[in-house]
Amino acid sequence: MAKTALTTPKGAIARAVIDEIDEETRAHRLRAVHFRYERRLHDIEGRYFEDQAQARADYLREIAEIEGAS
Repeated sequence: MAKTALTTPKGAIARAVIDEIDEETRAHRLRAVHFRYERRLHDIEGRYFEDQAQARADYLREIAEIEGAS
């Protein structure tokens, strides 16, 4: 009975290399997903601080108008 290509010593090495490449590909994809997630959070936080600053400015403007009308 003939051995298959992946059960020979060279085949085992090839399989190990393929497994390593698959693991590196998986790790790279996970890093990409994590980067997109972190970038999205950064964008959300940026908009939050901008909205908060605008709300504060509107609040202070309204207070100034009321105080000026008194």
